[in-house]
Amino acid sequence: MSFSGLKGLSEEEVRAAAACAREEVMIRNRFSEMNAPRDSSSVNKYYNLAHAVNEKVIRQPSMLRAGTLRDYQLVGLQWMLSLYNNKLNGILADEMGLGKTVQVMALIAYLMEFKGNYGPHLIIVPNAVLVNWKSELHNWLPTVSCIYYVGGKDQRSKLFSQEVLALKFNVLVTTYEFIMYDRSKLSKIDWKYIIIDEAQRMKDRESVLARDLDRYRCQRRLLLTGTPLQNDLKELWSLLNLLLPEVFDNRKAFHDWFSQPKKKAPRTMLRMTGSRLRRRMSAIQSAIYDWIKSTGTLRVDPEDERRKVQKNPIYQAKTYKTLNNRCMELRKACNHPLLNYPYFSDFSKDFLVRSCGKLWVLDRILIKLQRTGHRVLLFSTMTKLLDIMEEYLQWRRLVFRRIDGMTSLEDRESAIVEFNRPDTDCFIFLLSIRAAGRGLNLQSADTVIIYDPDPNPKNEEQAVARAHRIGQTREVKVIYMEAVVDKISSHQKEDEFRNGGIVDSDDDLAGKDRYMGSIESLIRNNIQQYKIDMADEVINAGRF
Repeated sequence: MSFSGLKGLSEEEVRAAAACAREEVMIRNRFSEMNAPRDSSSVNKYYNLAHAVNEKVIRQPSMLRAGTLRDYQLVGLQWMLSLYNNKLNGILADEMGLGKTVQVMALIAYLMEFKGNYGPHLIIVPNAVLVNWKSELHNWLPTVSCIYYVGGKDQRSKLFSQEVLALKFNVLVTTYEFIMYDRSKLSKIDWKYIIIDEAQRMKDRESVLARDLDRYRCQRRLLLTGTPLQNDLKELWSLLNLLLPEVFDNRKAFHDWFSQPKKKAPRTMLRMTGSRLRRRMSAIQSAIYDWIKSTGTLRVDPEDERRKVQKNPIYQAKTYKTLNNRCMELRKACNHPLLNYPYFSDFSKDFLVRSCGKLWVLDRILIKLQRTGHRVLLFSTMTKLLDIMEEYLQWRRLVFRRIDGMTSLEDRESAIVEFNRPDTDCFIFLLSIRAAGRGLNLQSADTVIIYDPDPNPKNEEQAVARAHRIGQTREVKVIYMEAVVDKISSHQKEDEFRNGGIVDSDDDLAGKDRYMGSIESLIRNNIQQYKIDMADEVINAGRF
């Protein structure tokens, strides 16, 4: 039996290549040691076949102006250069905070400085991180001509006719939305590189975005993602088809092949060709010795009257609600009881604090943080909670900025610039974890507060990485504030997709059943009564 999706390869060749690629630990260890692979490795024999053209990067390009690349970032640059020289596409999947953006800029600078490749390059980013890309390009590549293709229809049309068509630029940065809106225009350009940030959005090849991108002409594609690639066959095929469309052209054949017993590692296809590079923080710890994180969880016990409010959504509801909605009502009640009240501005400001155990604890912490010169990022999943926090901060006369899903690009940029200014008086940044949890560089903060847990723990990790990232010279403190159902949170983490092996669909369903069962059990047995077991200890010990 042959695998029809792998043209030109026999079953024996695929088996041999897959056997070579099983030595995943060897590859990871060697990358972590910053050493080039040894020729004696069977894995490297296949890798070297795909990367036949080998060019050594000795130093970073002189066009990079904002700083010096770390050793592992030079390794990343050499890997991307090898992809370029061997006409390969790839995925740079370093863990968040390790500088994927800077490594891409190093590649652009190297191509211009040593290869005579001046573009045009297309960088596609989420709307939320456009400001960060603009800032980083300005700082690291001030001599490179960049166009930011955003704005209204008339503004974009003028920009296209006067600048883009005339190729008066090296790099064009735009968002996913404009890639779709203006496909008929932008697809006319012959791009040298198409670079896609937060490329986990490309895991659905049936999406409008993926289909529109297929119409763009380019020599190379580079995907960036800090999210681990999971062994979901549909998602993996989508990425492989995007990177190697001539090889992985049949999703059904791909699925049938790897669904067979003992074929549990389709991601090895990425490693065999060297098309994926992922480094973890733990693997390069020696390279980030000045980068420290400490964490703590504050568990808040609402007082009796607020515990009654918690019970109301379940035991006093007059209309039927699904289990998920009941749990949401509990979360809202614990985050702040007034989230269930439409006009919280009717209450006195001190009542905002007195009526919520979480905010009462947070109030004590923030006052001490402000007095001791710290800067804070506060993340929440609820924008109405951020409204309450605004009322509270105005009452306390603490200077703040805010970004949520409704913040315009202009306001987003000005808020970030203001918060990061060395002489700013801005103490705290209020952030929606979904709208501002990815891609932003907010290293001027040294304390991150997750006010309420996100259903997806990976979103929390992304949020923490806004401050806890390469270049941070201070210890970053991370505070998780919880009031209910941390058992639910633990089940979510337990049932996350794991990095190795194909996820069994039955196990996945069982995990979801266990997760929902844990919610129901918690509801039936009332809310666990937490004590403020850490708040006084943290505050009185003067750790802030």
